[in-house]
Amino acid sequence: MGPHIAYWVEDGKPEPEVDWPKNWEVCAVPDLNPLAIREQDKRHGQTTLAWARYDVSDPVLELDRICSFLERMPPEELDKWLALQDRHLSFNCSDPEMDAAEMDTRGFAIPGALLQRVRRLRIRLMIGFHPAAEVIRDVVY
Repeated sequence: MGPHIAYWVEDGKPEPEVDWPKNWEVCAVPDLNPLAIREQDKRHGQTTLAWARYDVSDPVLELDRICSFLERMPPEELDKWLALQDRHLSFNCSDPEMDAAEMDTRGFAIPGALLQRVRRLRIRLMIGFHPAAEVIRDVVY
């Protein structure tokens, strides 16, 4: 599974208009606030899910691509994006061949400039590796 983005919008609040790439699938489902703990915080809304419909061979290049299309939002849409309660982007690196050959010699690193872009977009970034890869299973920024 490649990258997927999820965010929650409260009923009656504006959802940002994102210029999703044509090869991404996007849908929304009714959902109570997924971050709510207290009963009074369990407001109605919808969770929007968007995911790439292609294999990703380089998560860092794909992260750059995702930041690029999110950064292209007009300022008023970007304001809506930044006002969302939670936005997260997940990569599941599920190829069992991603083992010692790549991870032990090259490791996995996200350049600082790219992390700054992720931070400016206020995205919670989660990267999970296949358990057979014998490397760290989850990295969260």
